[in-house]
Amino acid sequence: MINKLIIIFTLILNFTITNGQVNCGFENKVNDLGIGIIECPESLTLYKDSLCQDTLVKGKLDEINLNSYNICGKFSKPDYGILHFVCIDTSSVFYTVLVNSNDIAFIKKQDKYLFKSWYDYLMSVYGLGRNHTAIGDFKKQPVRKDILNSSDTLTIPKGVELFCPIEIKGDWIKIQYNCKEIEGQACNERKLHCEVPLIGWIRWRKENEFLIDIYLLP
Repeated sequence: MINKLIIIFTLILNFTITNGQVNCGFENKVNDLGIGIIECPESLTLYKDSLCQDTLVKGKLDEINLNSYNICGKFSKPDYGILHFVCIDTSSVFYTVLVNSNDIAFIKKQDKYLFKSWYDYLMSVYGLGRNHTAIGDFKKQPVRKDILNSSDTLTIPKGVELFCPIEIKGDWIKIQYNCKEIEGQACNERKLHCEVPLIGWIRWRKENEFLIDIYLLP
């Protein structure tokens, strides 16, 4: 369950470049977190131009070798049906997305592409954790009782941690410690099983860098 999930996501964290070709990880760095996320369907079409006439890549996620096109999503696991791009702009016709740390492409607006603001995206995930890579040490990202750097902190049990999002205010997210994981249940259902809930606040971003890990799968 969660142990397998963490292994999958930590083994392939960020994209690398080998022989001039990008090798995507699950989560890849971007220079701009934009306005939200575009979740792609099973079939993808990216365009080079805002008129959506010059095709960059087209095909099914499980058949396209995106690395050969030097394309990474912010979250990329096509064999699991996951390809999520940062959206930096939108019009009545297209979405502008980041296909690497700072390269852009265009997606024609269609119902099958789902735009989510960062608020909606984070509130819909399977769970969250503190990102030790970004902050260096969990002590630098304590769970606080209130949205203040000087606020008292909560003691989280040792071991694998999984938080459920409750509310977002700016760069802070209110979370509840997941005391009992039940496979297949959504986050808002799992948190009902905590007899003594641990609820607090952590920062989820610092400028264009995540301070949290995002878990999309059970």
